[in-house]
Amino acid sequence: MSEEGQVVNLLQLETFVAVARTESFTKTASLVCRTQSAVSRQIQDLERTLGVLLFERIGRKVSLTEAGRILFDQAPRLLQQAKDLKERLRDLSQGVGGELRIGGTISAASTFLPQILAKFRRTHPSVKLSLQPGHTQVLIEKLRSNDLDAAVLGREVKEPDLKTCSLISDEIVLIAASDNPLARKQAVEPHELNGMEFMFRESGSDSRDVIKQWFDKHGVEVKTFMELW
Repeated sequence: MSEEGQVVNLLQLETFVAVARTESFTKTASLVCRTQSAVSRQIQDLERTLGVLLFERIGRKVSLTEAGRILFDQAPRLLQQAKDLKERLRDLSQGVGGELRIGGTISAASTFLPQILAKFRRTHPSVKLSLQPGHTQVLIEKLRSNDLDAAVLGREVKEPDLKTCSLISDEIVLIAASDNPLARKQAVEPHELNGMEFMFRESGSDSRDVIKQWFDKHGVEVKTFMELW
């Protein structure tokens, strides 16, 4: 927006929005830490550049004109776009950009990972994010084939060609119906689980693999009556 070579700058727009919201040059001056005369000059320069009157001045109070209301409807969006552009250029100058491909187990991808990635996206808007759910072994193969940059797995893996670190400690607990004899016990011995019917996660899930390893270690044999996907 310009007239006779003059251009509206961001400082003028920020001052205009502040005055429109406070309806006062004095309050705006205090808000933006400038003198009242500096605020008035910014608005006058903006009006001169646009060739329209933006405020009606009644005593110490000001109100938007029709032209002012039109500008106020667009100004916050323009300022936000300018802020986003500045952040993207900053990220680019710092080498933060491109695409980040994250893998996650079904549990991680459906619980805490989306919130973490959303927070990352707000601070790094230039980075394109993708989240790919899957079983641990599938995610490991995707890491090896460079189809993923990183993955959140549900168990410890020892692969010489991959770098791993432990982020979250979790535990698996036994849940039983209230009328099950085991529900009234403070502790359950492994042999007491023999022959019990269990509801498991699907084959290939980390939690099921961990439970199977524990059963095998203690010689426990159980029955599967349902799988959860």
